[in-house]
Amino acid sequence: MKRWVIMFSVIVVAGCESPQPVTEEDPIVVMLDTSREPFERRKAAKQAEKEFGNTARRISALYKIIWGARYPTLERTYAIDQLLMHDRKTFRGILKTRLLQIDDVGAFDHVLKQIAERKWTEFTPILVHSYARSRSFVKDTDRVERPAIEKLNPGQSVEQVIYETFIRSDERVSADQQAAAWELLNRLLDRAAVEKKLADAPGKNVLVYDIKLANEQLGVLPTDREGLLRLLHLRAPEQYRFWRAARVIVERLPKGKRAELQMRHLPALIQLDESTIGSTKEQLLKRVRGALKNAEHHLAPGRYDLRPESYPQGIDDWAAKLTWADLASLHVLLASLSSDLAVRNLFREADADLKDTETEYGGVIDRVDGKTIVKPYAPLIRGNDRIFHPSPAMIEHSYSALAHYHLHAQKEDNRGAAGPGIRDRRFADRMKATCLVFTFIDHDRLNVDYYQPGGVVIDLGTLRR
Repeated sequence: MKRWVIMFSVIVVAGCESPQPVTEEDPIVVMLDTSREPFERRKAAKQAEKEFGNTARRISALYKIIWGARYPTLERTYAIDQLLMHDRKTFRGILKTRLLQIDDVGAFDHVLKQIAERKWTEFTPILVHSYARSRSFVKDTDRVERPAIEKLNPGQSVEQVIYETFIRSDERVSADQQAAAWELLNRLLDRAAVEKKLADAPGKNVLVYDIKLANEQLGVLPTDREGLLRLLHLRAPEQYRFWRAARVIVERLPKGKRAELQMRHLPALIQLDESTIGSTKEQLLKRVRGALKNAEHHLAPGRYDLRPESYPQGIDDWAAKLTWADLASLHVLLASLSSDLAVRNLFREADADLKDTETEYGGVIDRVDGKTIVKPYAPLIRGNDRIFHPSPAMIEHSYSALAHYHLHAQKEDNRGAAGPGIRDRRFADRMKATCLVFTFIDHDRLNVDYYQPGGVVIDLGTLRR
């Protein structure tokens, strides 16, 4: 069975109006020169149309305007209309591979209307892929892709077309497009409707099969790109033992606990002992609360936040929002951080980070054969001492590890930064990740903060060298 691969692209757009001819200068040079005034470029474009017609040089210039930088919508839509008029077959083929690279919204919407009017049905999966991309300033119901999809697929609802894109397994629909369709279904429909469609979906398609298996065996339903990437990693042959261990634990959980599971909980679940598996949420909360009662806390609001009151960090501040699985993860992390070897390794990392002024340091916390592992990773990008950029290898490891971690070690007295900043919390939301941040309080103390999707931040106390 072929494994599926997901890579999402970008969204783009273009346009132009009809100007008067210019003289003397080469009009193609002028129409491409973004340092010239727009009215000059429009005049030059009209002159080039008259003088050069459909020559290869002018056609090439029109393509450059559509996908080049710094051309306004009006010029891009002019180029689009010209190519549709004079070079339609070639342009249609190029659009199939480059439509989502148009980064001008107006031009992009213009292209979609032309595709819908001409009934180019092979663009349906591409439009579904486009629809899955977020446009925060436009409601899903108002997206230009909806009427275009309806026109290309008369007699079918948009949701039905999206579903059929998701379950397709032929050369007309790529893995990217299938994944985008699945993410879009989860955005447009509620959980019950999505699960009904998933149950009805044929399991021959690898992506569909893997999602079904995750839902049936592990009680988790990845709903977006990051969830699918995590699922892809966990379904790899080398992760078979992890998957089987998680499945054994999940099968023992009552329905209520299973309903709250997310993929980020799985690494902690396979570390649970018998008493923890059988504990209620209230019992786990009491256990975590007891572990934190006498801890040394540093409740700074975080360096990017304005007010401490908008940034609670106590376990009781978040008790109502935490699920049983969240508390189980906290329980496992607290036990893991009691390891002397882990503490020594974290201080070693913090000392190295203190000397390195070009990046924060980070990695993953995991447990292997009952031992806590602190696995540092080199940053993907260096150049800012207040940012840690995780590498793809680290992200992939974090899919089966207890937590992603990074350090606030710009100075030894760094208590003002004792907690995740806004960028850190956004990372947890985007990656659906369980995270820790370790902050220097002084030479011999590191404060520990736990954070997860949804803004939850809990101070776990302070480690001593």
